This record gives sequence, C-alpha cells and structure tokens, in this order.
Amino acid sequence: MTDHALRTQRPNPPYRGLPYLLTFPSLIALIGILYPFVLGVYYTFTNYTLTEPGNIRFVGLANYVEIFKHIDFWRAFGLTFVFASSAVMIELALGLGVALLLKDAFPGIRILRSFLIIPMMIPPIVSALMWKVILLPTNQGVLNHILSFVGIRPVAWLGDSATALVSLIIIDVWIYSPFAVLILLAGLQSMPKEPYEAAQVDGASGWFMFRKLTLPLLTPSIVLVTLFRLIDSLKVFDIIYATTKGGTAGATTTLHIQSYFEAIRWFRMGRGMVYLFVLWFLCFVFSKALSGLWTKVLMR
Repeated sequence: MTDHALRTQRPNPPYRGLPYLLTFPSLIALIGILYPFVLGVYYTFTNYTLTEPGNIRFVGLANYVEIFKHIDFWRAFGLTFVFASSAVMIELALGLGVALLLKDAFPGIRILRSFLIIPMMIPPIVSALMWKVILLPTNQGVLNHILSFVGIRPVAWLGDSATALVSLIIIDVWIYSPFAVLILLAGLQSMPKEPYEAAQVDGASGWFMFRKLTLPLLTPSIVLVTLFRLIDSLKVFDIIYATTKGGTAGATTTLHIQSYFEAIRWFRMGRGMVYLFVLWFLCFVFSKALSGLWTKVLMR
C-alpha cells in the first residue's frame, strides 16, 4: 500500500452500540433499585394483605385517607421528627466541641482519635443490645448501679414512657457522634490560618473568632453532617426495635416501627407501605433542601 493510500484511508467507524453496552450494567442496577420502589408505591394504592395475597384490588387513596385520619400516624410522625432532630442537634454540638478539643496536636492525640471511632465500628444492633443491658431498670443495670451511689433510685430507662425516647436518643448519639467529630475535625484542619492570624493581630477575642471565622468557614461541614445524620436518623429501625420494639405505650413507635407493625405484625402490606412512602418523602424533602443549601454554601 502506497503512502498516499495510507494517508487517505479512513479509520474503522466505532461500534455504535458501545455506549449502550458500557451503561448496561448500571441500567440493570438502576432497574433493580427502582422496581421494588415502584412496586411498593403501587401497593400503597391497593388492599394488599399477607393473609390474602391473591386478592389484591386497587383502592386508590383509601389507605392514605384512613391512615392520615388515625392518631397513631400523627403520633409516629411527631416521634420520628423529635427523635431525628434531637439526635442530630446533640451530635452536632457534641461533635463540634470534641473536634475543637482534638484540633490541636498533643501527646496521645492519634491514640485518642483511634478510640473515638470505636462506636462506629460496632454494628448498631450490637450497640443497642449493649445499651439495653446498661439501662436495665434494676440495680443490675450499670447506669442505675452508678446512680445508686449518689442516692438516686433505679429508673426504668427503656420501660418508662417519660424516659424511653430520651434513652434512644442517647444511644443514637453515642453511636454516631464520632461521625460528626470526624467530618467537623477535617473541616477545622482544612481552614486557612491567615484570617486567624490577622484577627489575633487586631486583638480579636477567641469567642469573636469562633463566631465570625470558625462557624462561617465550617458551614459546609456542618451542613454535610446535618444532611447525612438527619437522613439516617429519620429511618432508624434497628436501634429502636432491639431495645423497646416500639413499645412503652407507643412512646418509641416511629414511622418505621409503625410500618413494621402494619405490614409484618398485622399483615396489612398496603397500609404499611404508606408509612414507608411518607418516610421516604420526608427523607427526600430534607435531602433536597440540605443538598441545595450545601451547594449554595460551596458556591458563595
């Protein structure tokens, strides 16, 4: 073949189906995720029960109307919001405080940071059962035994409707506060030093620098922690079911627990899916709002 022929020869056209071939595995994974979600949404509009799985009829919005009129739904809705918001606020405050303490290097800092993530390494169900033993209502419980030395009588932490939800919040805070510490500590260590040096030269106090420099510069990390922890707290099931099973006169029956009761204990799958769909809608709304806020903070 001559040099002219080599220069004028066109390359073979690419295989047109290559993009579809490369995206096919992701498409299959997406279908595998969407199929149960779409099927669950469809069940919310049916009378599907586990006792009569072959007698599924379309009932429209009847499940939604019946559940929204029931006091159990609104109680579970309020408990879910209280549990999630309380846990996230405490974890943010505690995480920020610990991150500020661990920001500066001192002897043993690496060992302390290693011990800090131990609660995150333990499966949540194991942590919940461990705390269930700690919070036993008699003096056999570690916490009540310690309180007995100062004259406080045993408290039924998980068995009293006044303290059950608070106890669950404490368990969630113990497990997931290290996550907030790690994210906020990374944000603190990535801050520029120049603004602080300039503020010190001008005679600014530590509280002034915290309010005017640290918090604004740490806002992206704070929003990120809030986004992840709020979504996770809204859909907590394992911690609650392992400790109280949603009991104590309904004081710990969140939307996830109520959905389990409806679908598995009472065999009403259609109504149980309504609770899960409401829970998904809450997670979706909060994630969109917080992710939009995080984007605006990063872009400013």
